Amino acid sequence: MSTPLPPPGWHQDPSGAPGQRYWDGSRWTEHYAQHGVQTTVPAPPTATYAAAAFGAAPLFPQIPKSKTTAILLAVFLAFWMWIYTYKVDAWKFWLNLGLTVVTLGIWSLVAWPWSIIDAARRSDQWYAQFPNGDALQRQQALQPMGIAGLPAPPPAPPRVS
Repeated sequence: MSTPLPPPGWHQDPSGAPGQRYWDGSRWTEHYAQHGVQTTVPAPPTATYAAAAFGAAPLFPQIPKSKTTAILLAVFLAFWMWIYTYKVDAWKFWLNLGLTVVTLGIWSLVAWPWSIIDAARRSDQWYAQFPNGDALQRQQALQPMGIAGLPAPPPAPPRVS
């Protein structure tokens, strides 16, 4: 079970910088405060601060992949396709390589269709966001639907004497 997220408000900056950052309940905003003085800073390069700060799995830099390439690799090279998505699928590659060696190649008759199905079932968006496809899809599923516009500015930070 994951750690519950804190309530909206001013919290210690998760990047480790001195001061506080405003948490709107779902993400860190661009509002920053130090010694009671509020400023805005550029948005962080990725949306990983909230996840990293509150115990969720952090996201990695994107390395876009192609679904077409993955399917072609699966069709022609069977379980070697999982080298293409190794950062996420390393366990599948090593499991299938081990079973293929132990069974003297017979397991490859199972691994081949498995790799084709596994490559085909993932969306183009998953490959474009590799290796964060699964994590981003879970985050999008948790976000409320139909909310438009920008969030209201946060309340003023507490004054520090």
